[in-house]
Amino acid sequence: MSEETNSSSSWFEFPSYWLPLIVLGILGGFVVLALQPTNCTEYEKPKLTNCKNKLKQMGLTIQSYYSDGTSPALPILTSFEVSAANDGGFGFDVNMLSCPAQRPDHSMHYVWNPKISGSTWAEWNNPNSPLIWDATPHKLNNKINILFGDGHVEEMTPEELRKITR
Repeated sequence: MSEETNSSSSWFEFPSYWLPLIVLGILGGFVVLALQPTNCTEYEKPKLTNCKNKLKQMGLTIQSYYSDGTSPALPILTSFEVSAANDGGFGFDVNMLSCPAQRPDHSMHYVWNPKISGSTWAEWNNPNSPLIWDATPHKLNNKINILFGDGHVEEMTPEELRKITR
């Protein structure tokens, strides 16, 4: 009878070194789950950089528009949104006008400063004149990329943008 008891309980036994391995496996799973949002932000950072670079390319395009000497002023836009449907008369590539960074509302377009429309080179070519910016804040940092008249791009909150565009 004692032999039956030992044999029936022996198949429930497992080697003692399995317990630490099981605990480590469970802890490893928790670590992977805890680091998952960090991995997502690492995927978004290059997209934010790509968005800034596209704004800089738009600035170079506008400077080229002025430098050819055919027009003293920027085109007057009836719509303030620069998108694939409305490129502002500059002939932008459709892919250039979409920012790949995620936003809460999934929009990917830029906004043209209405005060700059129809202005001359001297009026907007300074580091304090916002020219084009993202339509909505980025999901990662809740900031907007802004292209200024001198060609540099800055990140600002929507409130900071409102202050400088008044």
